[in-house]
Amino acid sequence: MDAKKKQKFLINFFLYAVCAVSCYSLFPLLFEAREYPIKVLLLLLHAILMWSGFSAQFYDRAETRVSIAHTKKNAGQFESKGSLSADTRNNGFVIVLIEKIYLVGLVFVEIWGQFLHPLLLGDKLAFLPLMLISVYCALGIMYSWIWQLRSIVKSH
Repeated sequence: MDAKKKQKFLINFFLYAVCAVSCYSLFPLLFEAREYPIKVLLLLLHAILMWSGFSAQFYDRAETRVSIAHTKKNAGQFESKGSLSADTRNNGFVIVLIEKIYLVGLVFVEIWGQFLHPLLLGDKLAFLPLMLISVYCALGIMYSWIWQLRSIVKSH
């Protein structure tokens, strides 16, 4: 597996399996107002720690591989298949457009559930924000599974 594919798997794992979707999908289980600050702070803390850990690990390895590959090229040897190019190193841990849109959608789902729904509908359809979170997270998980399955099938 080449470096760009490894980076994409890491991003996919971070966004859908570890942080954004899996943790956020648990929000409907903690539905009382007094629990809201705790669940948001825990989600943000978890996301920041995971992001910094993944970014640091990926960036350090990329930098090491680029310098090793550069040294090998100068010595007249071929670059290994798994080494990273300089532009990948400079990009670091990058999220593509569709994933950015999905993350912004999570913010809109939360704004609707916490602020807009109570203002516009009051106590009517109280299940709607919880259902919206569940369906939106299910779509994200399905995207992740389909992406991973497609990547695995293409690689074999």
